[in-house]
Amino acid sequence: MTKQDEKPIIVMGGLIRDIYLEVRHYPERGTDTLIKSAQTIPGGCALNAAVTLKNLGLNPYIVSLIGDGIEDQLLINYIRQKELPEACILRQEGAANGFSINIIDDEGERTFLTRKGSESVFRPMMISDRLRGETSLLYLTGYYLQEPEYREPILNALKRLKDGGTRILFDPGALVENIGKEVLTEILKLAFCITPNEGELKRLGTCIGVDNGIVSYLLDLGVELVIRKEGMRGVTAYTGNETLHVWPYAGKRIDTTGAGDAFASGLLYGFSVDAPLKRSLQIANGCGSLATRIWGPHGNFSLDDVELIVTNGKELRV
Repeated sequence: MTKQDEKPIIVMGGLIRDIYLEVRHYPERGTDTLIKSAQTIPGGCALNAAVTLKNLGLNPYIVSLIGDGIEDQLLINYIRQKELPEACILRQEGAANGFSINIIDDEGERTFLTRKGSESVFRPMMISDRLRGETSLLYLTGYYLQEPEYREPILNALKRLKDGGTRILFDPGALVENIGKEVLTEILKLAFCITPNEGELKRLGTCIGVDNGIVSYLLDLGVELVIRKEGMRGVTAYTGNETLHVWPYAGKRIDTTGAGDAFASGLLYGFSVDAPLKRSLQIANGCGSLATRIWGPHGNFSLDDVELIVTNGKELRV
C-alpha cells in the first residue's frame, strides 16, 4: 500500500513564463519609471506549487498543456531539471503557452500583467485512471478556470477524483470574478479547503451573491476549512468548530511572487501527514515566508529549512 506522503498530488494551474521587471516603485498611470533589472523565469501557479511540493518530499503531477515553441521547450527542460513527472503534461504542435509580466518594487510587492495561452487547455486523458484511484490531494487555482470551454470537463474530472477520495484545495486567485457564479459554486461544493486572501474572499462573495457572512456561507455549503490570508497579519482559519489565527514569520521580503502557491504547498504537506491544523498552518506560513525571501516565483528550500523557521523563527505580530 502506498504511504500517504508518497501518494500523487495533482496540481492544476498556470504553467507559463514569468518576465521579471525590477523597479524602484510601480509608476502612476501616465508616468514612467526605470527598470533596475529584467529576466525570464519558468513559473505559473502549477509549477510554483509543484517545485515546492517536490522540495518537501511529496509527489506532484502538473496537469497542463505545453506548446512546441522555443519558450515552451524551455518550460519542459526546466520541469525535467526539477525531476517532476510529465505524465499529466500534454504536448501539442502549434500551441503556445502564455506569459506574465511581473513588476517587483523595492518592498517586494508585485503587480502582474498576464497573457493567457494554451496552459488553460484541459483534456480528460491528462489524468489517468491510475492517478484517479491513487491521488490523495489536488491543488486547483482559479487561473485554470479562466477559459469557459474547459470548465465543464474540469468539473467532471474533479467530481470523479473526489468520488475516488481526493481532497481538493481551491485557491480562487485574483481573477475569481471571471469564473462565473454557477461554476464557482460547483467548485466550492467540491473543495474541502479554500485559501483566498482578503480581497479575493470579498470578490468571491460578490460573485456568488453573498455580501455578508461569506465564511459561514462557505462552511454551510460544505467547505470544511476556510483559510483567509491576511498578508503581514498572518492567516485566520475557520472550521465548523473553531477559529484559529496563526501569525507569519518575520523576515525581509524580496519578492512576494509565488508566496501563495508556497503557502498552499505547505498546507498540502501538513494534510498529507495528518498534522494538526495549527501545525499545518505554521508549515504553510514557513513556506510562504521562505518564498518571499528569494528572488523568483519559487525556490529550492527544503523541509528542514521550513522546520527551522517554524521552530526558531520569530513571529511577526503587527
